Formats: sequence, structure tokens, C-alpha cells
Amino acid sequence: MLPFLKDPVTRGWATMAVLGLVVLALLVPAVWNADDRHLTAFRDGREDASLMLDGISRKAARVEAILSTPHQLADVEDPARALLLILGTERRYSEGEARAVIDFIEAGGNVILADEGGYGTDIAAAAGFGIVNTNLVDTRNHAGDPTLVVATATVEGRSYQVLFNKPTAVQPLRNANPYTVLAQSSPSLYPDGSFIDTNKNGKVDQTDGAAPGTSGFPLIVRTSIGAGTLVIVADTGLFMNEQTEQRSYQNGDFVADLVGLLVPSDGVILIDESRHAPPAPLALYANTVRTLGRITAGSVAPFVTLALVVLGTLGAWYATRETEDWSHHEHDLGHEVPAPDDVRPDLGRAQRMARRRISERFNIPLEQVAAMPAEQLATLTGDKLLSEAAAGTLKSDPAPLFRQFSEATR
Repeated sequence: MLPFLKDPVTRGWATMAVLGLVVLALLVPAVWNADDRHLTAFRDGREDASLMLDGISRKAARVEAILSTPHQLADVEDPARALLLILGTERRYSEGEARAVIDFIEAGGNVILADEGGYGTDIAAAAGFGIVNTNLVDTRNHAGDPTLVVATATVEGRSYQVLFNKPTAVQPLRNANPYTVLAQSSPSLYPDGSFIDTNKNGKVDQTDGAAPGTSGFPLIVRTSIGAGTLVIVADTGLFMNEQTEQRSYQNGDFVADLVGLLVPSDGVILIDESRHAPPAPLALYANTVRTLGRITAGSVAPFVTLALVVLGTLGAWYATRETEDWSHHEHDLGHEVPAPDDVRPDLGRAQRMARRRISERFNIPLEQVAAMPAEQLATLTGDKLLSEAAAGTLKSDPAPLFRQFSEATR
């Protein structure tokens, strides 16, 4: 098996090649299509959230990023002292990933889910909520643009003027858990108020969908699942740099105070960066990273993974170990082995065994057998291979002799 790896030099070059590929794989995401990413807390583009990160980083002991999969939440020791921030889900959670987030909340964890594309609906549905998949328009807006919705948000009785960018709406379902609306659009009183932009023209029309009752559409809702808290935000724009840097609004202050309410000062803020859709060339890499995250999360999986790595290492060692048994090599009988005699310890072994075999078989002292040339031994034994081995002139593979000796001793 893998005979070319028996050469230490070849193994060395192969190891260097594998390490080089690993290093390249780790560096590629940092340099390839980096500008295509958005909605990340660790970049300062207009649609990123670095200003938000600056504001909330002082609210907890540390901030960490989840880059592979939410299955890592299983490793959080005290969910009640942790906050998971999910911004801009650009691809849907798998059933297992959504379950990992829900389990985290049920165990006492806190989650802020900002989603306008509907990819986080499996998490919202666990609390009895949906996310409308069409944008709102509101006559209470910024710069005369009905898609830039202005609303009043509250945290513990404190009010903030905040700016949303093309929000949707949080929709309570029949099985909705008890909840509190932290921000909502203006009531639907045509020609004023907020409406679902059903014709998607970015304007308030009489045919657009109106909010039920005398209130507007919920934009931010706080509810619970098990022992934990879930805050659903129907817009990622609330966190974006472009809105946060608007001096006329208090997006940054609101988010910072909301985060401070949900996580203690000695807790941890986890930012799920795994929901951003990777560029096409990196999709395979991203899927691999998520798979590694899944198989190394939890209390048992890391040990199973470690056991597999150890077994794989032992298998590789077994396949490439050095051996004196030349029967593992594919040599034809009679074909000269291209190695100097002084680096072939199997020849000395074969000579000693052959001489002893002839001595016992023909009742000849070992000293006399050692003094006989190969031709004389061949005449005596009728076995050329055995005679050449005893005389020390064997050039071919001695493996057949070793098998004969082994069978003779059974």
C-alpha cells in the first residue's frame, strides 16, 4: 500500500505540499472577493455593521464570531450569559442549524434575529412568528423616501428615533408566544401611514396592504422560547453603517442599550457570520468549514472526531512504516533488487536461515555448509534459490524463502 511513501524524502515533500494547501485554503477567504461581502460586523462598508460592533463591544466581556455553523452554540457553557446576534441571513438555516439556535434559546440564551429575506423564519416560527416577505412603505420616512421608514423604538421605557431601510414586518401567528413590540410603523390611514408594498413600486398606494387594527406593523418584537429571549427585527438596515452614522437618528444608541439589556457585562456576544452567502468560487470551502464545525461541536463529537483522526494517523503510519519484510514489495523471483547488499539486512537473515536449513536437512555441520560454494550446494540440495542464499550470492527477492521457512516450522 502506497509504496512510494516508504521513502522518507517523498513523505517529507508530500507533507510540505499538504501543509501548503492548508495554508492557502485558510488565506483564500481573506483575499478573494473580500469586497463582495456585506452585512458583516467586521468590515466598514456602507452595508456592513462595524459601527454597531463598536457600540456593543463595550457591553460584554468579549465578542466572538461564529464562522462555520451555529452548531458551535452547543459549546457555550452558560447560555444565559451569552447573546447571539444574527444579521442579514442570506441563506436559510438547515433544520439542524435552526434546531441548534432554538436549543440555545431554550437553555436560557438570548438571540437578536435581524432578517428581511425570510431565511430565519424557522427560528422565528419556534416562537410563533413569521416574517413578511414584502417590504413596507411608510409616509413617515426619511428624505421623502417611503422605503426609509422612521419609527420610535423603546428599551426599558427609553425611546429612540431609529431609521429602517426597506423593512418588512414581523407577523404574529395564532400560536405566538407572549411578546412585546419594541418598534412599529405608523398606523395605516390612507393616504398616510404604512402599508405592505404589494405592487413593489416603492410608493404608498391605496391598493397596498394595510396593517390590521389601529396600530402599524411590528418592526421589532421581543418574545421568549423556553428560558431564553428572542428579539426579531424585520430589517437589517437598522444595524448598517449607512443608517447608524445618520446623526438625526439613534440606531447605534438603541442597539447598544438593547444588547446591554440582554447580556451581562461579563458575558459574551456571539455574531453569526456563517449566514452570509459565499462567492461561488468559495462555496465548496465554506461548506467544508461548516461541516468541520458540525462534526466538532457538542460534548461527544470532538472526541469522535479525535478518535477518527488518530485512527487515520495510525493507518497512514502502518501503510508507510519501514519494514525488513521484502514480501511486502512486488518483485518477481529472479529480478535483481536495486539496492546494495550492505543496506539489505534481509540477505544476512536469509543466509543464516538457509545454512541452518541445509545443515539440519542433510546433517552437515554449519561450518561445512558455510565453506561450500553455491554450485556445490545446488548439486547437494537441488534448490538454486536456497543454495544462493546460503552461499551469500542471492540477488533476487528472498521473500519466497521466508515463506518456505515459516511453513516448515508450523
